[in-house]
Amino acid sequence: MDEIIYNTLNEELSYIKKEYGADRILGIFVYGKLNYGLSTNIDDIQIEAMYIPTFEEMCLNKEMVHTFSSPTGRVIKVIDFRYNFHLDYGVDKETEALFTKYYICNPRYEDIYEKTLLKNRDKIAYLNKSKKLHHAANLGYRYLTTNPAEAYRMYCFCKKYDEDFPYQQCICIDDPLVRSYIKDLETGAVNLSQDVITPMIQTFVEIQKRPIIDNNKENLPALTDGIVSIIKLAILNSYDTMNFIKNLTDAEKLALKTIIEITGAEGKFSVTKLTKVNKISRPVYTALLSKLRESGLAQVINKGAAGTYIKIIDPILLTID
Repeated sequence: MDEIIYNTLNEELSYIKKEYGADRILGIFVYGKLNYGLSTNIDDIQIEAMYIPTFEEMCLNKEMVHTFSSPTGRVIKVIDFRYNFHLDYGVDKETEALFTKYYICNPRYEDIYEKTLLKNRDKIAYLNKSKKLHHAANLGYRYLTTNPAEAYRMYCFCKKYDEDFPYQQCICIDDPLVRSYIKDLETGAVNLSQDVITPMIQTFVEIQKRPIIDNNKENLPALTDGIVSIIKLAILNSYDTMNFIKNLTDAEKLALKTIIEITGAEGKFSVTKLTKVNKISRPVYTALLSKLRESGLAQVINKGAAGTYIKIIDPILLTID
């Protein structure tokens, strides 16, 4: 199942990159039932992509939140990642991106994403806890008559979130009996009985009666530092790539072009064979690969006798003349 999910993510990511540009996508993430432990059905794969705005979009304060209709027929949410973890959001699907095991992050931003947002995910999830708990209780109460399975899931979430459980435990139903019960509610095999509805209503109403306070503000840097760091990297990289190309020698530019002609965005090549075919010396290739590795614009791995593996991270390199 995991292989199918990751294959699906990779396929959809390829279409999203073509639509928005590879450097504008932070990553692609699964949300919904697969994260709750409530499904192993391929049809329940729901996907969102996090979009990194351009400098112009940020200056004009344009918020990017819409849907993308993939050629596969799947509808994917594309969300400006600055608002993905907005403090006013409740337990909608956005915060789940930090807790799903099913995601693919853009290699350019992966290290900083994991060291900032992902590392501090529980702090971020508990920012503005009071408002998020109110939101969850309100959803749960409204779902009582329209979606009993989701109402009971919200009830389970509220109980754990209110008691400061790790957020992963709040959203994932790990008790097999509870999982089975929610699935039966969803299919209509069982209904919410009065002895179950009563404590649910009591919990939802009690939470909504509490005053909303701006709590856990000390966790705010965990969110803002990550967002700022990623945006800064995105802006700097757009200029650094052109400077990188500009500062290459003519021989290094030709060497890069010959590599790309063989590998495209990703693949293996032999430096020895290239030096014989293109009459470019080995030191030129060595210097080029070192620069690519140090700049972070490409992943370069020496595979010994199997050749050299390269993965171009910034697609601008693929347009070199």
